[in-house]
Amino acid sequence: MNLDQLLFTLQNFDIAFNYVLETYPVIIYGVYFAFAASIGSFLGCCFYRLPRKMSLLNPKRSFCPNCKTELVFWDLVPIFSYIFLRAKCRHCGIKIAPTYFIIEVLTIVIMFMLII
Repeated sequence: MNLDQLLFTLQNFDIAFNYVLETYPVIIYGVYFAFAASIGSFLGCCFYRLPRKMSLLNPKRSFCPNCKTELVFWDLVPIFSYIFLRAKCRHCGIKIAPTYFIIEVLTIVIMFMLII
């Protein structure tokens, strides 16, 4: 790809996006999935913290409402951690409300409905 082609591609993002979508659809849909799941995870955090008058910034990390243990990175992977942990806290074993899972899944569904 020469410089003119690169500039043309950068100036015409829609064309470039459609090219990538047609050439590598799995990658694009994977990025959409991860982005939507992350937004859903943040919305779940908001739905938990805001009614309780808690800050979205402090504590910085999510935590178990029962044992107050701060969750580590692999406990925060949307959807997958809920399934792999069998909807329970890794530390105290209390059941995690399905609300978080439902919010994440609905966010993904809505996001995919918007792009298709």
